Amino acid sequence: MPQKTISKPVTLSGNGLHTGRYCEATICPANENTGIVFVRTDLENQPEIKATPKNLSSFDRSTTITSDNVSAITIEHFMASFHLLGIDNLKIMITSAELPILDGSAKPIVNALKPLIVKQQAEKAIIKVNQQFAYIDTKSESWIKVEPADEFSAEVTINFRQPIGKHTVTYNTGDNVEAIASSRTFVFLSELSYLRTHGLIKGGSIDNALVFADISLSNEEKNSLEELFNCNGIEVTPNHTLNNTTFRNAEEPAYHKLLDLLGDLAVLGKPLCGKITAYKPGHGVNAAFVKMFDEHLLTH
Repeated sequence: MPQKTISKPVTLSGNGLHTGRYCEATICPANENTGIVFVRTDLENQPEIKATPKNLSSFDRSTTITSDNVSAITIEHFMASFHLLGIDNLKIMITSAELPILDGSAKPIVNALKPLIVKQQAEKAIIKVNQQFAYIDTKSESWIKVEPADEFSAEVTINFRQPIGKHTVTYNTGDNVEAIASSRTFVFLSELSYLRTHGLIKGGSIDNALVFADISLSNEEKNSLEELFNCNGIEVTPNHTLNNTTFRNAEEPAYHKLLDLLGDLAVLGKPLCGKITAYKPGHGVNAAFVKMFDEHLLTH
């Protein structure tokens, strides 16, 4: 299979989910064997941060890579888009540390890049899985396993408290791309206070995230949320989301966890040929798996 890039630059812009800062991300073609590289154009000498396992540095509600104390934050939706489209080589020029959250999904990125994909001369370097490897987080009861297979596939099971519950979704290369890419990030209403006090979700809104109502709201809390999301009339509605957000598909939360996992797996830098099975994945578990699996590959 040939490596792929894009034919011309494309720019996406908006605020970062956690910092709330405006960022322009210009996705540019790159030469064969470049990989995925983020370039901080807002800093002197425009330092580069390559998406590699060794550069994974933070996984608290998003995925961050860091090189020489320079970071690119919340890269997972962009990385997932590149994974879904099979794109190997890009340079992403960013004007701030955190990439734009856009609508909370990968759909705008996939839609922008899909018509621009071009093949390159060099062949893809594939990670062929020859034996089973697993990472287990005993504290969260989360785990990720990879085992030999003739092609890449992924199965993700989420198991949240209500109103989400337990769901399983699958991905075989090329299948369900629209459902996966369009599925938005989500949060529980009860988590918002914690996230705010820890300096996160400064750019969050009901326009870029699903907010699931697992608690009731007082009038004071409604006023606080209206201020946070810069909107009027916050209500918990019958489908258990704030302001009756319409779901894009019946398995949107599960597909979004699959989206995040695909993005974090893309940090390996090469496509996997193997079957991934994940139970209750999240950025911390995903990153731990990627780091340990990368070390496993170096020694086997």
